[in-house]
Amino acid sequence: MNADSNEAASQSGQRKETQMTEATNSQQYIIRDDVPIPPESTQDEHLVYEAKLAQIAEDVKNDNSVAASPREILTWFGAKRRGVNVTAKIRKQMEEHGLKTFPDFEYEYIDGEVRFKPTDWNPVLLTNQTLDVNSGVTEKDIADETSPQPLNEGLGITDPTYRLGKLPAANKKPLTVKPTDSIAKAVTLMMEHDYSQLAVVTTPSSVEGLFTWESLATRLHFGHTPETVGECMARPHVISSELSIFDAVVEITRHDVALVRAPNKMITGIVTTFDLSQQFRQLGEPFLLLGEIENQIRRLLDGCFTLQELKGGRDDTDSEREINGLSDLTFGEYLRLIENQQNWTKLDIPLDRPEFVKKLDEVRVIRNSVMHFDPDGIDGSDLDALRKFALFLQRIADVKHSKNIV
Repeated sequence: MNADSNEAASQSGQRKETQMTEATNSQQYIIRDDVPIPPESTQDEHLVYEAKLAQIAEDVKNDNSVAASPREILTWFGAKRRGVNVTAKIRKQMEEHGLKTFPDFEYEYIDGEVRFKPTDWNPVLLTNQTLDVNSGVTEKDIADETSPQPLNEGLGITDPTYRLGKLPAANKKPLTVKPTDSIAKAVTLMMEHDYSQLAVVTTPSSVEGLFTWESLATRLHFGHTPETVGECMARPHVISSELSIFDAVVEITRHDVALVRAPNKMITGIVTTFDLSQQFRQLGEPFLLLGEIENQIRRLLDGCFTLQELKGGRDDTDSEREINGLSDLTFGEYLRLIENQQNWTKLDIPLDRPEFVKKLDEVRVIRNSVMHFDPDGIDGSDLDALRKFALFLQRIADVKHSKNIV
């Protein structure tokens, strides 16, 4: 189900249900799209997720395994990211309906698939057998076996480890060619999509190699005149989507590129060093910007207040905490200092105090979200707000510095 499906259901008011059958499993997984969501202007958030979860609970009770993506689940609750408060609310509501998800919705790739299960359901591990949730072995098959052993924390049920499978590139179906395809076809596809490599496959799970600009150039340089992709393939490096992102970094930087294989043995994506750099920028930039902003605020406040005035900015609920200088105050307490008109005057900044305080408070809210380590990262608009405020503070600092020089 996606946003377009929701919109269609809303407009038509019709109840509909789509079914998806996995190729390796005869069991059908229902993706519920039959509870119409009212138009946004009249939508009651509580009614939306209550209706969705109630219907899913009924389906699960009737032995239908219902599938959804974490992003879909978030939309039922009027959210976009899996922040700590949103996640807690979703868990509470699912528990009230006797539901949980497998894999855990909080840690699965946001556009991946999770399945709703009863709260008392657990995957099991049989003697000398590992459960592959995407294999042809069904839960019923396992339940019928003798001596099952419950797995409480295994298989990533509530695993906060940041794994390779959470990267968008690891979940983007790769563009592929066959070994018998012509060089001209492969080159055309790479130029058309601005790719440096293509996976060479015979089946979705069988990788023969990689066709790259380097592999082609090497053959040509040594006087070969290849006509098909299979004549100039590089050896593929395949890694598991379950690999820790930090372990994956070592592998990918060593080989420049790696194919990602899911637990069901299918190739789900290609991750390059460029993809890693983008991901680490997304994860790291908010922390660096917040550090810059906090240091700039300290720089503005430094030397402007007595120790007693600094203590006056301390949170009333934490009156026993010792304050010996500016560094002992929290970000929220910096804001509290600046909110005071008399304190603002001491900063000697000819700007509008209410507007400055408003923006600083917005940064405080974003900071709280970032420090809770939202698995989906920071929202684009929030990141833009941090960038702009950091630049704003830098401009103020530059002007004050030039004024002091004069």
